[in-house]
Amino acid sequence: MNTPFSKAAAHQNQSISHLSDSDLLRRAREISLEERKAGIALLHHLCEIERRRLYAVKFASLHEYVVRELGYSDGAAHRRISAMRLMKVAPEVEKKLEQGTLTLSTASQIQHFLKTEKRITGVAAPIAEVRSILTQVEGKSSRQTEAYFAARSPQVAELMRERPRAIDGEKIQVNVVLSASLQEKLKRLRDRMAHQNSSPSLAEQIEQLADFALRKLEGNSARRERLSRPERQNVNPAERPVEDGLVNAALRQPTEQIEELEEQRHRSLEVKNAVQSKHRRVISVQNRREVWRRADARCEQKFSNGERCSRTHLLQVDHRIPVAWGGGNELSNLQLLCSTHNRVKSDRLPGEY
Repeated sequence: MNTPFSKAAAHQNQSISHLSDSDLLRRAREISLEERKAGIALLHHLCEIERRRLYAVKFASLHEYVVRELGYSDGAAHRRISAMRLMKVAPEVEKKLEQGTLTLSTASQIQHFLKTEKRITGVAAPIAEVRSILTQVEGKSSRQTEAYFAARSPQVAELMRERPRAIDGEKIQVNVVLSASLQEKLKRLRDRMAHQNSSPSLAEQIEQLADFALRKLEGNSARRERLSRPERQNVNPAERPVEDGLVNAALRQPTEQIEELEEQRHRSLEVKNAVQSKHRRVISVQNRREVWRRADARCEQKFSNGERCSRTHLLQVDHRIPVAWGGGNELSNLQLLCSTHNRVKSDRLPGEY
């Protein structure tokens, strides 16, 4: 059966089959240039979409928007977003991409190098250094660019190689360089866990560590919840630990000192109330835990299509009604949001999106 696509392809083949060799080669060059220009136009659009945070209406990140809405693969989305962010730092990147002396892959490598270097040093590279790197890698392949970065900064290049690479739908490959001390720790862990698995792979050891850490964290939260102190109103007033122990001290003091101690207690409460008023944003640990438990450690932002944000990274406990507008720290006014949707929310009134 001929589909509309197959018919269009057949028509396209017929339209170019009569071209001379020189015309066919010239037309291919023209289409290649048009494709690069269209790609650069997309980078500008992504830049503005990111600036306005328009992706947050339906997605947790710009990357998710490019993959799910625009239909790019994870790798293609990563390359375009990285090139766009490099272009914001060094506008001359646009001309190099259009001329073909810099590819999306190379631009993505440069951006990844700069980001990793900043993570190590804590300082962004000056624009002069960025331009020097652009000059050095111009016209180079991805492999040559990788070799250049390895020679320029072995420490940064080592961390860059840790970037995950998809193998199939369920597995990824990560290159990790282990220090001697970490290898020794893993050997000790293997020996201690030998009764469960006498010869675990590195992946199995990492999974053991992750399981142990999660059990520890989640177990501690549940244990603290069980061992939390009873409500103050259920405690005998004579046994209740009052601020600075003043009342209990008063019960043990002669009658003539009670008034003075009670006055000190009132002054202490006034100071405490003033501090609480100043720091109304402070949320109790118990309420924070409950918000995380209730949200199942996932952003609670819901989109217009009924879907919920999938992000579990950089989550923040947020006030539905801001404190500045009278919102309190009660559970009904607290929610868990990712950093993206928390920032978007701060730009809008309650109920707007």
